[in-house]
Amino acid sequence: MITWRRGQELVKDRRAKLERPIGDFLAQARSGELLRIKGTGVFLHVRDDTAPLSLRESVDFTNVRYERVVITNTIRMNVPHVPDEQRVTIDDLGDDSDGVWLVRLRFGFADEQDIPAGLAIAAAQGLPVDPETARYYLSRISVHASDRPGMARWRKPVYVALSHNAADPTNYFHVPISRTVVVGAQVFF
Repeated sequence: MITWRRGQELVKDRRAKLERPIGDFLAQARSGELLRIKGTGVFLHVRDDTAPLSLRESVDFTNVRYERVVITNTIRMNVPHVPDEQRVTIDDLGDDSDGVWLVRLRFGFADEQDIPAGLAIAAAQGLPVDPETARYYLSRISVHASDRPGMARWRKPVYVALSHNAADPTNYFHVPISRTVVVGAQVFF
């Protein structure tokens, strides 16, 4: 458990350096330099202070963004179940007209982390998203041991092996595989 937790901390820190601050993405999105295409892109993310890696890579590679960008952040609560009326918080990130929202989805430890179901609740609360037609984007990190400090050398291969056993995020978050893009990156810790 100590190896797993320490490895998660190191990878999280390295990943944050690969992602850009959310403010940088918002400035780019509001500048008009990106071509806006029809539809909704839902980008699953673990933080709310950086832009998802999948969003950054997608925008940098294509110079295109969806007319509606929804960044979802799941929060595991220390209760068995979170009622639907308490599940969703919608944040327009300071500008209602730029088409970018952060949606925090709260789940109890016994709840299924169903992103489309959570977005359906958000849509009922006024978020302009249709979970049945949205495109979903996941960031997939490939973890590699390096000579960087922070963890004993013998623990790094153990963490890499443990990370290979992580659950498939398309199944875990119940996103439709036919409308899901997985964007990968390598993290050396």
